This record gives sequence, structure tokens and C-alpha cells, in this order.
Amino acid sequence: MPQLAQARLLRRLGAGGWGRTPSTRAFYRNSAGKKDFYEVTAITIAKDGKSTFGSLRIFLEPHGEIGLLSPLLPGKGIKFRRTPGTYDFDWHCAPTRQFIVNLDASVQVTVGTGETKVLEKGEIFYVEDVTGAGHYSQAVDGMPRSSLFIPVDAEALEQMTEYVEISRPGA
Repeated sequence: MPQLAQARLLRRLGAGGWGRTPSTRAFYRNSAGKKDFYEVTAITIAKDGKSTFGSLRIFLEPHGEIGLLSPLLPGKGIKFRRTPGTYDFDWHCAPTRQFIVNLDASVQVTVGTGETKVLEKGEIFYVEDVTGAGHYSQAVDGMPRSSLFIPVDAEALEQMTEYVEISRPGA
């Protein structure tokens, strides 16, 4: 690994970098008898048809020295995306149910209930508001953002109740 790349990696792994992102803080260890899980923010739909924030828990199981792992979730591929620092996308629905990973910058999202959250760099979130008015998203602090879109087989995901739990407030 070139020295410059290695130095950048070590800086990212230190304070404020990958080692301390909201995503790594999303691992939860429960008390005895309860499952460990990884929790991500979800943009979902309430009964009234408005988008709202919820959460998706992916349960983890011990796998020896390598730590805790989830089962393989049903995916459909991966897309790479870059948005400019002027990104200001009016109300829209997600094109499909998918995980989004913010690689290097944050995004501010407003849902139909009026609530706004900043989803930080390094954070993983799940969108399933494929109908209704959708959500509004925009760049934070004028920063361009690189992200990954990981579409999922939503029907198969819903069947994985032993491994996945989706909280849909108002649903």
C-alpha cells in the first residue's frame, strides 16, 4: 500500500474516522438471552401514507474469532453514486427498497411527517418509501457525497423475521 494511502487509512481509523462513525456505534450488545443486532435508520411509510423514520434491526450471531455476523441478506446488485455539493433533491420516492451507504459525506433527509435527520458519513440507512410523497434530501455543508446503493429483495427480506425486524412507526 503506498505510504500516502496508508497514512490516510490510519487517520480515518483514528478519532473521528471509520472507527467512530454512527455505523460502528449501531452495534448493540444485549443482556444475556437476547440477540445482538445492528440497527440502521429506515425511511418507511406510515398508515397515513406519509414517509417517516423508523429502524431496521439485523440480528447477529457469533462466528468465533471473526466476531458477529448477520445472515446473507437478499440483494440485487450495487450502484455507485456521486452527488454534487449543491445536491437539493425535491420530494421523491425511493426507486426500490435499498440500503444506502454514505461513504464520505452526510445527507440531510426530511420525511413526510416533517421530521428531519442528518445521516452522517459512514452511516448505513434503509429506504422503503417507494410510494406516496417520498422524502426530501439535500447536501450538508455544501459537500459532495459518494454513496453506495444496495437494492434488496424486499419480499425475501420481509420473510427473514428470525434475522430482521423493521420498526414502522404509525404503520
